[in-house]
Amino acid sequence: MSPPNPMTHHRLVSLRRLVKGISVLAAGLALLIGSPDARAQDLFAVTGHFIHNDRFYPQYGPYWRIERTMPIVRELGVRTVHEAIYALEDPRRALVSGGRTDPDFLAKLAANRAQVSEWLGAYDRAGVSVVLAVLGQVPKTPKAEQNNVELFDWVANLLTQHRSVIAVQMHNEANLRHFWTGTPEQYVDTYRQLATRIKAKRPDIRILVGGMSSLWWGPGIGWMGKAVQHGVLDFADGIATHPYNNDNPPEVDPHWRGAPVSDPDHREKALLAFWKRVEAWNTGGRKLDLFFTEFGWNTASKGVAHVDEASQADFLARSYFIFQDIRLKGVPLRSAHWYDLKDDGVKDENPQHRYGLINFDLQRRKPSFHAFKALSRFFGRSDDFEISRSRVSATSSAPIKFKSWRRKSDGAEIIAFWSTGMDGAPGQSAPAKLVLEGATARSARLHVAGEEAARPIPVKAQGNGVEIEVEIRSRPGWIELPAR
Repeated sequence: MSPPNPMTHHRLVSLRRLVKGISVLAAGLALLIGSPDARAQDLFAVTGHFIHNDRFYPQYGPYWRIERTMPIVRELGVRTVHEAIYALEDPRRALVSGGRTDPDFLAKLAANRAQVSEWLGAYDRAGVSVVLAVLGQVPKTPKAEQNNVELFDWVANLLTQHRSVIAVQMHNEANLRHFWTGTPEQYVDTYRQLATRIKAKRPDIRILVGGMSSLWWGPGIGWMGKAVQHGVLDFADGIATHPYNNDNPPEVDPHWRGAPVSDPDHREKALLAFWKRVEAWNTGGRKLDLFFTEFGWNTASKGVAHVDEASQADFLARSYFIFQDIRLKGVPLRSAHWYDLKDDGVKDENPQHRYGLINFDLQRRKPSFHAFKALSRFFGRSDDFEISRSRVSATSSAPIKFKSWRRKSDGAEIIAFWSTGMDGAPGQSAPAKLVLEGATARSARLHVAGEEAARPIPVKAQGNGVEIEVEIRSRPGWIELPAR
């Protein structure tokens, strides 16, 4: 064999390096495009409890195991889930050592942490984004400083392995003594440490502060104001809050006094006012996002915020339409997480057991499940919609509320509508007319937030536009008109 030509060899090496470089670049681009944090955030999201299963808590059974919930997440079309991890010391589920050094305990601790990593890995592989709440310990707790340092270091390293995590919420409802017995100032000092560690490892992750209950509830707003004064926004990328409505329907904020509750746009005005309050707090001019990491109504037989199953579905759909509308009008709401994916227990009289879209053992889907699925499938790519420039009017003998949007990808006009005067009256309806000026569509499709399939609906010319006759109910529907 003749010796290789030095010039040919050099060219081959250079070519191989070029091909390798292109391959690495292509792989990097594929990872970036396919990773959850590269996507626009999805509005339609749920809250999960992947730690609340028999691996950590025997009383919960196996139903929160991620291999059981992931098919449900896929069926719903969900692409963003809220999960939580805690500074647990009990040997069965320990995620911090509490100062213990015996080998058996440390082996169990390592196995527990590996299990959490495995569950997050399932979200990585599924392409589902995770907003992760991290609950450390209040400073007055024994060994809190040691445990928090240990927890925060582990979390920061954990996040380098899991691109599915796009945001970390600092604690949960820290304005409630049940979750945080310290002061707002202690909250800021504690979670500044976690934020610093995360940003050093994953600067792309959004740091969410607050996680407070509820939106305009006085003690919550007051707590957050004190945290802001102590510098919580210095390390924040977003505000997380839980806009529960107690026993009120979606169109009313129970704690906001900026307009009479009879105002048909009471909830929208309350949400806009809340974001103005955040902007007033944000004197440093940081770019902040808003996350609703919990909201919902339960189907228990008694207690706060309990409704029948049909009303739960009605309220879910109406809430998402209101949230989508204020998002399209400029409030940077990134995701709204229905609380929660499934029921947490089997006691019908316990509200905490009845917030789910599906029952405890994942065997029965509630009407709210089908409402969520219909909305997430149609409106899931929220950034493909914008406020319609066309003039829409609606008339009915019953109270009616409507929203109008335009789908940017094909120019279709979407008109969502529902009645605010038929709550608790299943099957009741009233005729209504929707008029879209300037439209020339000869066909339209009617969709309902439920199991029913979309169907054609007659369109009638009316002046310089079109008129569509519909039946309105407490459950929202929407009309889809193709572009002119």
